[in-house]
Amino acid sequence: MAEKNYLKYELYKQNKAKLSKAMNNEFYFEALLIEYAIIEDRIDSLFRTVGCKLSNSLCRNLNKMRSNPIFTNNKFVRDRITIAFVEEPHEWRIARNETVHALFKATTTDTDFEKIAKDGNDLQKLLDNKVKSIKAHYERLEKKKENAKQ
Repeated sequence: MAEKNYLKYELYKQNKAKLSKAMNNEFYFEALLIEYAIIEDRIDSLFRTVGCKLSNSLCRNLNKMRSNPIFTNNKFVRDRITIAFVEEPHEWRIARNETVHALFKATTTDTDFEKIAKDGNDLQKLLDNKVKSIKAHYERLEKKKENAKQ
């Protein structure tokens, strides 16, 4: 494993452990921050894998996943990243942002943070599995191309 990839892997592993600790200790605000970073990272990884140009915004990237031909015309990818699934991180991002921005308003409760953190935890796990599946598929395709050249 290249040094850069190894460092990213270690950081990812550390942040997954921090997320688990935050959830177990009911530090839901901290969990929201880590979940957002993980979700954004998984989306970035997906875009790099399928060869789609990244935007500098999670919202823009999610919108691209709805309509970009790299996602819409690729059956393998679309079967895993359906339009319905794309709505999940989009809706979670909106709920997270609204709750965080309402932090100093009487409308925000610990229950809000808990629900959004639990939803985000489930979402980042599901997204991670989908991205791993797509990456493995693309690695198999690349290996087939290399073998065909030989």
